[in-house]
Order: sequence, then structure tokens, then C-alpha cells
Amino acid sequence: MGNLWRNLYDLMKYPVNLATYFSSLAGICSTMLVLTTVISVSSAEANPALFVIKENTIPPPFSAQYDIHMGSMQLGQLNIDLHKNSNSAWVYRAKTKAQGLASLFIGGKDMTETSHLELIDNTIRPVFFERIQITNSSDKSERAIFEWHNNTVKTNYKDRRLQHTLNKYSLDKFTLQLALMCNLQTLPQHSTVAVISKAKLKEYAIIRHGVESIDTVYGLREAVLIERQRGDASYMIWADKERYGVPLKIQHVKKGKAQYEVILAASSLF
Repeated sequence: MGNLWRNLYDLMKYPVNLATYFSSLAGICSTMLVLTTVISVSSAEANPALFVIKENTIPPPFSAQYDIHMGSMQLGQLNIDLHKNSNSAWVYRAKTKAQGLASLFIGGKDMTETSHLELIDNTIRPVFFERIQITNSSDKSERAIFEWHNNTVKTNYKDRRLQHTLNKYSLDKFTLQLALMCNLQTLPQHSTVAVISKAKLKEYAIIRHGVESIDTVYGLREAVLIERQRGDASYMIWADKERYGVPLKIQHVKKGKAQYEVILAASSLF
């Protein structure tokens, strides 16, 4: 398995010929469930509870569909799914598709993010992360290979190919989403986590605000409100209290102003 990911890393320099995607949605998949200015990760007080995941807390294989809105305008759809490859190996994937005039405006439609992860001794560990993001002007695809045998991660983003030293509490952005879902009931009020993003090792703040009732396509649901914060941007996530923490609604806020909302349309978990 280690050789496979190293071979994938050697192929990173070659562009991926996929459709372009809606740039204003670029952060939605990678921040869907998961996020403070970048500071030294060595100073972070990582929350080990985020990484302790047992088979009875991880969701069963599922799919979910979301509508993306900016005010009254629908921008597109987001689809996520979780698959189990073996007793310890999982694949978590998200696809964003722009809609109508939105895709014409940016000259593209699609973006895909995929996390290959494993559960080792009830601890979640990313193995390989990839985001396919190609616009008309540039290739912003991102890849990271986690080599836990020597505590390093090899990354590729734009023209940057960097290697970082891992600590045992490091995640990619999308695996962090799943970790939050799995530990929703025990999430502390404040915590931090080291995350690989755009070939850099960054620190993200996670804030639990409490429980709220929100109206959904499945009726009134109790949701735990989680804020993922970095710098002047936050993602407010209403995670279902009972259904494995699946997000019911996500709102992106920047400089105190709402940018867009992601609303659950359907899920196999209900």
C-alpha cells in the first residue's frame, strides 16, 4: 500500500484532464463538515478525542445530496458518499457541480475531493487525499500522501511540492469532516487540529456552540452547531444530533457576512 501512494506522488507533476469547476464553491467540499490565522502547528493544543473512532461510531456507508444557495439563487449541488473497502479502509468523496448561469460565468462545472483513510487501533488516519480543481486559467489541484511509517506527508499544490513532518494528530481537510461527525457527542467547546491544506500544515479552530432545532426536509431536527474557524472566515455547521452527525445545513461566513448556504436535500441515513 505504501508503494502505491508513493507512486501516485511521483505522478503529481502531470496535470489531470477534468472539467473546470465553480470557483466560488471551491471550499465547500473540503470544509463541508470541518475549520485563526495560520500559526505554528507545534504550538497547537490538538484534541486527541477527534482521532479516536470506533466501528460503532463511524457512519455506515452512506450518500447525501445538498443544494447550494446564495440568497434566493441556487448555485449548484454537492454530493458526498462514504464507502468501506475493507475492515479498516474507507473512502470518503465529495463532488460539487455548478448549475445554470453559475457554470457559464466561470466556464466550468465540477470539482471532486477524495480522502482514503484507515482505522488503526480505533484511531483515524488519512492515507491519501486528492482534490481535483482545474479552472480555465490554472490547475489548483491538491494532493497529499501520508507516510505514517516515517511520520511525513508529501504534498502537491499548484507549483509547490513540499514535505512536512507529521504529528499523530494530523489530518487532511476532508478526513477532519468525518472525524467531527464521529465525535459529535463528545466534542469539547474549544479544540484545535493540525490540517494539511494547499501543501501547508495549518491549524484550525473548532468551536461547539450547543444544540439548536432547525427545519429540514425531514422535519424539525435537533442539531449541534459547530463553528470551523480560520482567520476571518467561519463555517457554521448544523450537524444532526442523532443521525451520525450528518450536516443538515452549512453557512459560510466571511468578515461577519454570510456568503452561501449548503442545505441537505436527501440522505440514505434517513
